[in-house]
Amino acid sequence: THNTNPNNDTDDYIYLLSTDEAEALDNSIRDIGEYWWLRSPGGSSDRAVEVYPGGRVYSDGYAVPYEDGVRPALNLKF
Repeated sequence: THNTNPNNDTDDYIYLLSTDEAEALDNSIRDIGEYWWLRSPGGSSDRAVEVYPGGRVYSDGYAVPYEDGVRPALNLKF
């Protein structure tokens, strides 16, 4: 959400990964599919970090009005 620290851990059950969480994944997992957003902010206020085809995490990010994919993460507690 606006003006919150996007790198804090979250208690949500379905969420977008942070930059650190995405980089902790094996590249073969990040490499599946096309461009997808992360919840971390990019290099300026109108950008968010995204993952490129090939699995590269682009930390400067891309303008948020741009349409890209999402890969929700799921946290199951048993």
